[in-house]
Amino acid sequence: AYKPRIIKNKHLNNVIFANVNYATFAALFTKPIIIMKKLSIAFLAAVVSLNAFSQDKKPEKGAVGVGFGIKIISNVEPLVQVSYMVTDNMEIGTNLTLQYSHSRNSTFDSVVVFSGPPSPIALPAEREKKSVGSSVAFGFNPFFRYHFKTKNNLDVYTGVVVPISVSTPSKTVTSTILNADNFQSTTSVTTTNPIQVGVGVAALLGCRWFFYENLALGVETNLGFLATLANGNDKTVTHISNSGSNNPGPNPDDVTLKAKSKYDTQSFGLLGNIGFSLSYYFGGKKKG
Repeated sequence: AYKPRIIKNKHLNNVIFANVNYATFAALFTKPIIIMKKLSIAFLAAVVSLNAFSQDKKPEKGAVGVGFGIKIISNVEPLVQVSYMVTDNMEIGTNLTLQYSHSRNSTFDSVVVFSGPPSPIALPAEREKKSVGSSVAFGFNPFFRYHFKTKNNLDVYTGVVVPISVSTPSKTVTSTILNADNFQSTTSVTTTNPIQVGVGVAALLGCRWFFYENLALGVETNLGFLATLANGNDKTVTHISNSGSNNPGPNPDDVTLKAKSKYDTQSFGLLGNIGFSLSYYFGGKKKG
């Protein structure tokens, strides 16, 4: 309801009549307070609900875990993880890694080649130098983790890992290709290195957040030592192919040369990396 009010201005010596809606006037101040109160209650309710939702989401004794992630050293390696909870705080398992690399590079320039007798002729030629390499490596990294007791779903752990890596024989092919008028020549050298094995030991530290029951995002780092051993033969195969009426190459046109050398190396150094993973655990004793 409206209530008339008289406002007297002493300085202007006149009277001003005004109508004031007290309910509207009060609402201007009380409405924001009510809104803030409702927002605060909703926020507190969400926090309580989230806290209740996030409780008791970590795996327990007997749970089997599987995980997927990446490991970052000088490059990025994908990994698969399998593990078993021996107790509520102790876990054993292994990481499996696989890496495949392939490289290809070519450069071009111009050179001069000479045709065969009886009258050699200088021929402008295009030269391509090409290099192709490939290698495969895999790792088997058994680990032990001790998980510290926490009252929330942040899982903090430490432990030890024994990284074992195997690099299959790598192959590199370097070729020199010459092309001129009625002149073609290709020389390819294929080098194969022996298998390499790496063994080490490292301390690890990691943490994971179980944002859903038995499902977690994690980060882990380790630091230790790694020894790499390789023993075998470097094998080299050279293949020369010549064709064209202006090519004075050997007859027959194809020549293959083979050679090998003893390859024996050992290295010892620091090992360190960081990894990120998504893990899920199933089974284990019932929560209750």
